[in-house]
This record gives sequence, C-alpha cells and structure tokens, in this order.
Amino acid sequence: MRGLLRDEEGRELPDKVVTVCGVGCFVGVSDGQGAFSVRVEMSLQPEAFALSAHGRPTHASTYVRLPPLASQIEFPSPVVLPRLPEDGPVLPEDEGEGGAVSSGPLTLVVAAGTTFELDIDDIERGEEGRKLRAVSVDPASATFVEGALQLVTMAPFGAKLSRPAGVVLEAPPGLEEGAEVSLVILEDDLLADAGNLAGTGRAVATGRVEGGKIVSDPGQGVEKLTWIAVLPR
Repeated sequence: MRGLLRDEEGRELPDKVVTVCGVGCFVGVSDGQGAFSVRVEMSLQPEAFALSAHGRPTHASTYVRLPPLASQIEFPSPVVLPRLPEDGPVLPEDEGEGGAVSSGPLTLVVAAGTTFELDIDDIERGEEGRKLRAVSVDPASATFVEGALQLVTMAPFGAKLSRPAGVVLEAPPGLEEGAEVSLVILEDDLLADAGNLAGTGRAVATGRVEGGKIVSDPGQGVEKLTWIAVLPR
C-alpha cells in the first residue's frame, strides 16, 4: 500500500508514522519525499480497514478510508496533514472546574468534572501533549464529509472526553445570524459494532450562528478531539 504525505501547502512530510488498521495493524514510515509504503501481510477487505497518518507533534493526524482493492493499493491523492500552531492553552485538569479554552478558530467549553483520555504519545509529552492546538483547513479538502462550510482540525488528536464539550467556532463568510448548522466529526473507531468506522463522519451536535460565531446547542458538543466539519441544516 503506497501514498504520499503532504502539509496543506504541498510540502513533503518525512518521518511520519502511518498505520493500516482494522482487525490487525500494519505500520510504515514516510521517507524524505513524504512517500510511504505499508506492507500488508494478509488478504483484506478495504471497507474493514483505514489508514491512519500520525502527524504528532507538529502536524494534525487523520484517518482516511482505503481506495478500492487492487493488486497494489495506492492513494490517488496525497494525504494532507496541516501544520498545527506551535503553542496553545492546556486543557482543564481532570475532574476539575472545567472552563473555556481557545485555540485559533475554536473554543471548547469544558464541563466541570470532565476527564480526558489522551493517546499514549501525548501523555508522554506531559503538559505539551495536553495543549489544545487548532487550525482552520480548506473545507473542500474534507475526506469524511461533503459540502462542509467550515473545517477545523486539532490536537491532542483522539483525546476522549468523559462529557461533551460545547463548541464555539468562527463563522465562515455567508452564514447569516441565526443560521442553523450541524457539527460532524471525523470518526476513529476501528472496531465498532457496525464495523470499522475510522475515516467516516458522524454528526454529534447542532448549533446556530450567534454574533458571528457558530455555537453548539445547549447540552451538545464533542466527546473526542479530532476534525470538525460544519454543515448547513
């Protein structure tokens, strides 16, 4: 299985880990030109697996569905991992008072008592691995949903929240005051009851434009830190 890793400006991303996972996992690393090759030592059904590209600590991470099965699976377009801000606020402490944390276009409103389950790589980075870092991405580049008006990716990628965090986003041009939207996240569940969902989209909240911001409706929000797409309702 072969492909290319690029940032949002088309630059090569070397030395990034990629995995192809489903009922098993196979690992590769991108070379100096951002090219990766993953040797898959089993017969697989593409719909049961997904590619994960790990951009930590400098770039976003993502999941992408596999192309149709062939003798040699190749991704027709580069897998894009946008560069993240170098710094950001630390997420509220586990089971603490919660509060609002902001990075770039995104504010998370964390409920009191929330705990965060981080990826082992972020845990090992200590406070640095617990910093919220978010960036806007060209919505046309979304691979998990069509028709997005706004697209944001963030770190720590894959962090799971024990309670939904409210979402506030900068509204894209053209959305009028009061316009209703849906918030769709990039799924990362490799072993769901319904099959491998990683790389697909899942609607998690509704919201509306208030004062030039997209605000999730009360009691709704995100339970994992990943990619968020805004769709019209």
